[in-house]
Amino acid sequence: MKRNKHILFLALAMLGLLGVGYAGSSMFRQTHPAVVAVDKEKLVPIDTQLVAKFLKITSFIQALERKDLVAGSISITDGADSTQNVVNLPYRFEKTGTAVYCLFGRTETISSAGKYLYIDHGQQKMMLGSAQKNAIPTTLPDFNKIIKNLQEEGYRISDEGIGNGLRKISLLNPNHIACRAYQITYREEELQPIKIFLQLDNFNEPLNPKLDRLMTFNIQTQPVKSSTSIPAINDFVVADNEGYYKAGAKYKAYELIQMP
Repeated sequence: MKRNKHILFLALAMLGLLGVGYAGSSMFRQTHPAVVAVDKEKLVPIDTQLVAKFLKITSFIQALERKDLVAGSISITDGADSTQNVVNLPYRFEKTGTAVYCLFGRTETISSAGKYLYIDHGQQKMMLGSAQKNAIPTTLPDFNKIIKNLQEEGYRISDEGIGNGLRKISLLNPNHIACRAYQITYREEELQPIKIFLQLDNFNEPLNPKLDRLMTFNIQTQPVKSSTSIPAINDFVVADNEGYYKAGAKYKAYELIQMP
């Protein structure tokens, strides 16, 4: 699935917090990369200190080097297709060494031992590919590149208090044709994120905000110890003597799609 490299906030959303499961599911449907045209002579200065604060709040995902996990729930309102709406869908993201695991409702994503596996239990489909070509990002982009993309894509950044020791950083561009809003609610004293909100445009009709997809991710207050180990890819698929893969016995009813 090809994505425009300049869509900064889709990339940030794919940081394991939101997009691992969402990205996997979107591989089963056709999408259209967005193109953003910007007059570079009209670039607006960006508050770099506020961007640095934003990155500090979101960088907790990089701390997942030991056997901990981040858990929470996701709610989605899809203006174009109400059948895609979900409320408090379970979410879990875990990283142990180079292995990465994400549970997103009825889907699972595993990147381990050089391979990438996406499982959709609802559709009974699995997709297997190279971990290098389907990498799950766990680090933030370069700071200067983020500033450059913010300017080129016309986003505005603000930080406001909303009461009870909470603040909200907002990255907004109502005319963007990929992501109009990326907002993080956080505890002011600890810079601890507790909620992430995205407003993603509909790929087919990006000029109609009524068709946007609204995603809210509620983050568990503290990372919690994992009660189970990251599943192994060979728990789901097995290789024959010639190295070709097929669904394991437990998942023999699932369709296996093998990617390059």
